[in-house]
Amino acid sequence: MAAGPPDPTFEELLQAHEAMVWTLCQRMTGNRALAQDAHQETFIRVWKGLAAFRGEARPSTWIWRIAVRCCREVLERERRLPLDDGDGRPEPESPLPGADVLLERGDTARFLTGLLNPRERALVHLYYTQELSCDEVAEVLEMSPGAVRVALHRAREAMKAGWEAAHGGRPTSEAHPAEWESPREATA
Repeated sequence: MAAGPPDPTFEELLQAHEAMVWTLCQRMTGNRALAQDAHQETFIRVWKGLAAFRGEARPSTWIWRIAVRCCREVLERERRLPLDDGDGRPEPESPLPGADVLLERGDTARFLTGLLNPRERALVHLYYTQELSCDEVAEVLEMSPGAVRVALHRAREAMKAGWEAAHGGRPTSEAHPAEWESPREATA
């Protein structure tokens, strides 16, 4: 029996996935400092867990799953911190600039995804930016493919409503590159 490909080293995984994980962390947290924390924690966990990685999922899926969990944990920790208790510490950085600032500088995609909760931002990022299938997104986020399709639909509806509120009309495909209708796989 022929041996399979050798297991990837930590350095190979880091090199192959670091930029994609960074982008996911930024999109999920909406905050550079929180994204740095989640990104660093992701690769600490990858390093610590590499010996136990059984290969039941692709390495990329395994890393995405770790990154999503780290982002959720960082956001949860941030929510539990008191804002300003009068000790002179600054309040945490706002996750996203105001809608007016984002729209003024033409950052429509960031404005629209800023309307979503972190899980919806992860769904949209993994599906549209990383072009994972609904089944792959489901595996990463530990959801059923049907739940992914429903969540994508709800996220698109929230983004449409945000667009309509900001621009006074229904978005067109020229106005925003994301697919406004059903997921790619819904028609397949």
